[in-house]
Amino acid sequence: MSPSPSSEDAESLLPHQAAANTGSAVALTALYCSHGLSAWGQRMWEFDVGLVLLQLQPGSLRLVSIFGLADGGLQGLLGGAVGAYIDRRPRLNAARNMYLLQNVAVGLSAVAAWLALGLQQGSQSALLFWSCVILLIALGSISSLGALGATVSVEKEWTKALCQGDSKRLSQVNAGMRRIDLSCSIAAPIAAGFLMTMASTRAAVMVISLWNAAACLPECLLLGHALKHSAALRAPKEHQKELELQALGVFSAGYTNPAAAAAAAAAGLANHPPTHSMGSHLLSAARAWLQSLWGSWRAYWTQPTFAAAIALALLYLTVLSLGLLMTAYIKDQGLTEAELAVERGLGALTGILATFTFPPMSSRLGLDRSGLIGVWAQLAVLFVTVMPAFGPASWPLHAGLGRARLLLAGLVLSRWGLWSFDLAVTQMMQERIACSQLGAVSGVQSALQSLLQSLSYIPTLVVSELNSFKWLMLASLGTVLMAALTYSIAMYMAASNGPEQGSGGDDAG
Repeated sequence: MSPSPSSEDAESLLPHQAAANTGSAVALTALYCSHGLSAWGQRMWEFDVGLVLLQLQPGSLRLVSIFGLADGGLQGLLGGAVGAYIDRRPRLNAARNMYLLQNVAVGLSAVAAWLALGLQQGSQSALLFWSCVILLIALGSISSLGALGATVSVEKEWTKALCQGDSKRLSQVNAGMRRIDLSCSIAAPIAAGFLMTMASTRAAVMVISLWNAAACLPECLLLGHALKHSAALRAPKEHQKELELQALGVFSAGYTNPAAAAAAAAAGLANHPPTHSMGSHLLSAARAWLQSLWGSWRAYWTQPTFAAAIALALLYLTVLSLGLLMTAYIKDQGLTEAELAVERGLGALTGILATFTFPPMSSRLGLDRSGLIGVWAQLAVLFVTVMPAFGPASWPLHAGLGRARLLLAGLVLSRWGLWSFDLAVTQMMQERIACSQLGAVSGVQSALQSLLQSLSYIPTLVVSELNSFKWLMLASLGTVLMAALTYSIAMYMAASNGPEQGSGGDDAG
C-alpha cells in the first residue's frame, strides 16, 4: 500500500487545484459567450426566413416548404460527413470553420432576401427576382449545415471534454448551453418581430446580415480564449490522427486494427506522394466522402443509445412545433409578427424551465426515467391542444383566433417535455458513446432530425392550402405517440436485461 500524502503535500496541491478550477470556469464562460453570439444570429434568421418566404409568395406555403426540404435535405446528406470531419480535426479548427460557414452563409442569405423583397415591390424582371429567391434558399440551407457542425462541435464535443467524465457537471453544462440557446429563442425573434412590425421586413433582414458579419470574429476569439484557459480542451483528441489517416482510405485497406490501418496509411503516403490528375483527386475525394458517410451511419445504428436517438429524431417529423410551417399557419389566422415572436419567446421560456428542472430530476430519477417523463408529458399536452380542431364547428375554439391562441398555448406548454427529453437523450449519447465516434454519431443524429423535419414539408407541396393544415397536425400527433412508444419499449427492454444506465453511467471515451 502506498503511503498517504502528508498534510504539507495536500496543501501544496490546493493552489494548483484552485487554478485549474478557475481556468475551467473562465473557459466555460467564454464557451457560453461564444455560443450565445452564434445562437442569437441563427435564431433571428430562423424566425425571419419563414415570414420572408411567405411574404414573397402570399397565401401559399410552397416557398416555405421548398426551403424546409432543401434545408433538411442538405443536412441529411452531409450531416454525417460533417460530424466525421469534426471527429478528425483539432477542436479549435473544426469549431471555427463551422462558425465561419454559418455566419457567412446567413449574412449572404439575408442580403439575397433583402434584394428579393425590393425586387418584389418594383417592376424588375421575374428572372432576377427568382434568382434572388434561389440564392436565399440555397445559402440559408448552407447556413444550417454550419449551425449543425457548430452544435456537434461546441455543444456536444467541447462540453464533454471540458467536464472530463463528471456526469453531474455535464448535466449542468448541457442545461446551461440549452438555456442560452432558448434564451436567444426568446429575445432574438422578439427583436426581429418588432423590427419587422415597426420598421419593415427589409430592415430586419439587413440587421441580421450585419449582425452575422460583425459577430463572427468575437465568436472565434472566445473559442480560442476557452482553449487557452482549459488544459482539458487543449489536450489533443487521442483518436484524431488515426481518423485523419483512415479518412484517406487509400493505403489502409485490409487492416482490421485501427492503429495498423493508420500506420499503413501513413507509410503509403510517405512512399507515394500525390501525383494524381484532377479527375483522380475528385474520384478519391468522392470515395472518401462516401466512406466517411457510410462509417458515420454504421456507427449510428450500432451505438448503444440507438432507440432513444430514433425516438428523439421522430419528434422532428411533425408540424407541432414553433417552426416555419406553424409560424406561417398561425400568421394566416390573423396574428401579427410581434404576437408570433412573443409566443415563440414564451415557448422558449418553458424550455428554459426544463433546463432548471432537468439536472435535479435526472440526478434523482436517472436519465432513462427522466426521458420517459419528458416525452409522455409532451404527448399529453399536444393531445389536448390538437383534438378541438376535430370537434363540432359550433365549438368556440374550433377555428379562428381563439383556436390559434389555444394551439399556441399548447405548443408553448409542450416545450417543457420536449426539452427535458432532448436533454436526457443528449446526455445519454455523450456518456455512452465512445469519444472517437461522438462527432460522427451526433452529426448523423442532427442530420436525421433535419431530414425527418424536411419530410413534414412534402404534403404542403401537394396540398398547400392552409385550411388542410389540421390533418398535418393529427398526423404529427401520431408521430409523437410513436416516439413515446419507441422510447418506452426500449427502456422496458433495457430494464428487463439489467439495471438502468442512469446519469452516472461510465464514459465510453
